[in-house]
Amino acid sequence: MPTPQYFCLLHYFKLATPLGNLIYPGWDCALLAYYRPGACMTEHRDHSVFESLLVSVNIGQATLRIDNDKYDLQDGQVIKFDSHIPHELYPVTSDRWSLTFRRIRPQSLRF
Repeated sequence: MPTPQYFCLLHYFKLATPLGNLIYPGWDCALLAYYRPGACMTEHRDHSVFESLLVSVNIGQATLRIDNDKYDLQDGQVIKFDSHIPHELYPVTSDRWSLTFRRIRPQSLRF
């Protein structure tokens, strides 16, 4: 029998799917990430298994650097960028979530 956590995840999946379809038609991969105060993500480029376009919904406050440009993200803001360009998330000062949508490159899929 499914656990209560399963039903909670299913509920959020039902909410995230139409949002993803609205902001990134054709998406096939989503990531929900939680950052505690002080958490960060050091400079990196996302894996080449993904297409370069990343679309993310910011929940909370955050500062993101993409290449040499710095962005102060507001609660509810949607950001799109080339995730193969170096980027980093500076340490957050309060709880923050991000819901990220992307596409997996077809040549990376193996069945």
